[in-house]
Amino acid sequence: MQKLNRTLLENNTHMIPAKITSNIIFPAFHLLKGDGLWSKIKEYEKSQWFSYDRLKEIQHQKLNALLKHSFENVDYYYKLINKYGIDINKSGCYNNFLQIPFLTKKKINENREQLIANTVKKRDLISNSTSGSTGENLFFFQDKAAMLPRQAMVWRNQKWTNTLYTDRQVYLWGAAFDIKKNNSIRGKIHTWFNQSISLSSYELSDRSMAEYIKILKSHKPKLLISYPGPLTTFAEYLIKNRETISGIKAIITSAETLYPWQKSTIAEAFKCNIYDRYGCREFGTIAHECEKHEGYHINMERFFLEVIGEDGMPVKSGKSGEVVITDLDNYCFPFIRYKIGDIAVCSDSICSCGRGLPLLEKIEGRVFDMIIGPNGNKVAGTFWTLALRSVSGVKNFQIEQTDVNNIKIRLIQNHNYSGKSEKKIFSIIKKKLGSEINIEFIYVDNIDLTKSGKRRFVISSL
Repeated sequence: MQKLNRTLLENNTHMIPAKITSNIIFPAFHLLKGDGLWSKIKEYEKSQWFSYDRLKEIQHQKLNALLKHSFENVDYYYKLINKYGIDINKSGCYNNFLQIPFLTKKKINENREQLIANTVKKRDLISNSTSGSTGENLFFFQDKAAMLPRQAMVWRNQKWTNTLYTDRQVYLWGAAFDIKKNNSIRGKIHTWFNQSISLSSYELSDRSMAEYIKILKSHKPKLLISYPGPLTTFAEYLIKNRETISGIKAIITSAETLYPWQKSTIAEAFKCNIYDRYGCREFGTIAHECEKHEGYHINMERFFLEVIGEDGMPVKSGKSGEVVITDLDNYCFPFIRYKIGDIAVCSDSICSCGRGLPLLEKIEGRVFDMIIGPNGNKVAGTFWTLALRSVSGVKNFQIEQTDVNNIKIRLIQNHNYSGKSEKKIFSIIKKKLGSEINIEFIYVDNIDLTKSGKRRFVISSL
């Protein structure tokens, strides 16, 4: 790792200034290449300021086109219209759209070949997969036509952080797919062009974090991108050792729920603006905070997003529900009404930034993070992080539910923890889940990260 990082630092010493790269070299390269990326970027930069009604019209036009294509060219959806009696000619009607059954990871893995459009050549398919760290593994496909708007949207959202796509960046990351991609020849060229380096979120020992501090001070990034969990651990190390990293203009947190206490710790350590991004492997960036931090702007030119209740119908504003996504750009392997496995709260507020893009109020966590008590109460991950962080002496924790009547709590404690702390945790949980719940405390020195380098606070086997 150290040899690789030194090489990267040496290569980054003679980088071209980001403004020149961003405003001249980058657009000229893509215009000459003729891939359409630069024009798509400019399109998205313009459309973000459209009114909501105009954006909704664009979204519905794209939805109609996607449905028509899918019903005519994708075996899986062709069979659905016959099975459920869906009228192709009225496929753009919202009520008719709601007749389409939800897509799940299980259904995709069982029908993968039937979900590939017959208009695409197999050699043009780009394989991708999720890690399965919070559920079932997923294997799916995209093509260049689907990747282009995805990449352009990353550019638009990043500009909200007041940094450029070609500014020096550091990723504190751990997804094996991304590590493999960055180590490829194409990935190394991309890394050089964007003046970015990657640090492993797997390796957060005191020794590695001390090395990361040296790298950050030498590389002088403008933007830091990371999972909230590992970044919080790194931030706590900085605070404990009274270390400061100057020059970082913004931090983007992604791929995990960002809890308020984490945001506070990260802000204390890095002293810069933090922007939370909601996205996933399947779709890229779905929603993103802007400079006003009044919610998550949904990238509605790319997605049709629903927040549904247990009855499968849309929930009211301010209520939490399960997120369902339709990708409006992936024609080779359509995701229509896909249950992504996340819980969010929808909003009808209008952001003061002036963008017409609608908002999600907050992201509450994973469906897999829901704990169910003997009394029938269902408690999302946000409850646990707020509750246990309020208990004196709890340094870190992980809740695991094996059945409705039993939960395990793995705890890392500090010197302030006592018998009173344990009693308080008992009281909080039994009040919420019922007196019949059995609680097993397991005191540990370390809680393992997932295989993708994330930290899971809640694990449910239900």
